[in-house]
Amino acid sequence: MKSKKHLLLAILLTAHLLTGCNGQNKIVTTESPAAPSNTCDNGTSTPTALEDYPDNVIIRDVPGEIQFDFDEALKNIYIANNKVSFPKIVAELGEGFHLQNLPLDNENGCITEGLLYNGQDVANVFLVNCTTNNYDVNSEVAAVSFSNMGDYPEQQGIYKFRIGDKVTKEDIIAFFGQPTSEETNSLYYEQLKPKERYIKFTILYDTMYEGLLNIFVVTKNPFN
Repeated sequence: MKSKKHLLLAILLTAHLLTGCNGQNKIVTTESPAAPSNTCDNGTSTPTALEDYPDNVIIRDVPGEIQFDFDEALKNIYIANNKVSFPKIVAELGEGFHLQNLPLDNENGCITEGLLYNGQDVANVFLVNCTTNNYDVNSEVAAVSFSNMGDYPEQQGIYKFRIGDKVTKEDIIAFFGQPTSEETNSLYYEQLKPKERYIKFTILYDTMYEGLLNIFVVTKNPFN
């Protein structure tokens, strides 16, 4: 069962994706010389080809528990076709990445209007140890959310899955195993110990949209 804090974080990021904010548009650079743009964590200049992925990443079959290596999954997140590993602080995101700060924060951290890559809005993030009045490049990225509302959504995702893919729940389950919980149109893969974190996939098939609508990755529960 997801906690109210989980739901609050999901609602905040989802609402922000759909509506945006009417506050300041202060762009803060996150460039780091140690991480050149368009370079993957594995040293290659392009992400792994989709056909190179295994048919699934399931490592065990235990009902109600994560069935894959969560740490490994967080090393296979793609933002603007850049392979990005989490956990990571803002300064480590690399060249080309910028954050737009807005006056939307609380005692636990702040939400940015968008994570930009070379000026393109590619994701939303939730930062801990951060407020809009005291921005710190050492803030940790606690959550990242990809949506079809962003620019070039087909470049954002995890493993072989990208926003907009015409996948089904069965496709996700075949790759990751049974979810720890499920809601209408959404699958949750939650890990409570040793760290509280989760991945949420939202898939829609209706008259408005067909395919993978949102991938929401919580790398660290900011409410702990």
